[in-house]
Amino acid sequence: MIANAREPTESETLQRLVGHWQDERQTVYEVILDASKRQPSCDVTTTWPSGRQKSTPNLIRYRQADRQVTWGNSFILENSVIQDSVRWVSLHGGNHFVWYRSGKDESAGSKVVDLDSRTAGRWTDTQE
Repeated sequence: MIANAREPTESETLQRLVGHWQDERQTVYEVILDASKRQPSCDVTTTWPSGRQKSTPNLIRYRQADRQVTWGNSFILENSVIQDSVRWVSLHGGNHFVWYRSGKDESAGSKVVDLDSRTAGRWTDTQE
């Protein structure tokens, strides 16, 4: 981590999630940043293996108060080293789930992202 690095903005933090992701059940998630609002968020289009789709605006948000990235009101992004995957942890004791960067986003998936207790939900690029 670079000393004295500036803290990423909400948009920069959410930008790290933009792209195509897939979970272990082959459900595909397309994440699009909507920075047009006062508080940026990400819209998510979910495509299940059956072909059914659902688009949900403002599903992923950055909570400024505690610097957490949230999935609706039920999940937060886990704070750990992430490479080509993200883990969503239930706020209500339910099951967590993991997304893996889709091959459609090879350039975006090549970054290593470090989330530790000091950055609590903020994304920071690290060098391998």
